[in-house]
Amino acid sequence: MPSSPVKTAERNVLLIEEYDALSVAIQSALTKFAPHHRFHAVRSLAEARRAALEQNPELIILDFDPPHPGAIAFFGEMRGVLPETRVLLIAAGITPELTAERGANGALQFLEKPFELVEFGAAVQALLGPWMETGISRGTLRDLALDDVALLALSSPRNVVVEVQADEGRTGELQVRNSQITHARTTDAQGKRALVEMLTWNNPHFIENIAPESAPRTIHDPWAATLIEALREAKKPKHGRPVPVEPKVPAQPPVAPTKTGPKIL
Repeated sequence: MPSSPVKTAERNVLLIEEYDALSVAIQSALTKFAPHHRFHAVRSLAEARRAALEQNPELIILDFDPPHPGAIAFFGEMRGVLPETRVLLIAAGITPELTAERGANGALQFLEKPFELVEFGAAVQALLGPWMETGISRGTLRDLALDDVALLALSSPRNVVVEVQADEGRTGELQVRNSQITHARTTDAQGKRALVEMLTWNNPHFIENIAPESAPRTIHDPWAATLIEALREAKKPKHGRPVPVEPKVPAQPPVAPTKTGPKIL
C-alpha cells in the first residue's frame, strides 16, 4: 500500500484589527513575510479569545492604536493557555530607546506607528524565525513581565492600578495616572526601588483595576525614562532578571523583505 502523506502541523498567525481596510492590508503583507503560515483576522479581544484557543497561533498581532480595554487580562489569560506564543503590538508612543532597552526578551514586542512595509516584515520574521541561528532569545507569553503590562497600562485612557502577585507570596502594585507612572510599592520598597524589584519577580500575575481618586506619588520622572532606568537596574547581577529560554523550534528559510516600500499604517 502506498504510504499516506505526512501531515505537518498547521502554523497560524492571529491578527486583531478592528478596521477592515487595515486588516486587509496587514494580511496582504503577511502573505509575503510569512508565506508558510495561515492568517486569521478578528476585530476584538473577545473574538480573539475564541480564535486563539481553536488555532494555537505562533504569533498574535494586535493593532493597539487605539488601545483595547481589557488587554492586560487578555494576555494574562493567554499566557496560561498559549505560553509559547509570541506577540507583536502595533502602537504609538513607544520610544526607540525603550525598544532597544527591552530588546528581544519581552513577551510583547512593539512596532511603532507609522511604519514602513519593510519594518513590519522584519518584525514579523524576527518573531516567526529563523532566529535559532542568531543566538538571540525571543520572549513568549510565558515571559510576561511588569514592563509588558506597564506599557499596556500607559496606553489606557483611564487611570489604573495594576496589582502584582508573584512566587514566594510577593505582592505589589503599580499606578498609572494621566499616562504616567506615578507610584509603585512592594512590601519592602516604594517608588523606583519597588518598580525595579517587581521587574525581577518570577512568575508574576497581574490584575488591572481603576485607580482610586487619591494616591501617593512616589515617581515623578517621565514614564519612558523611569521604565528604561528600572529595566537597566533590574538587569544588574544583584537583581538577576530571568532570561527566557529559547524553545527548540525548527527554522524555516526567511523571506527577504524589500529595502523600500509603502507604509501600511
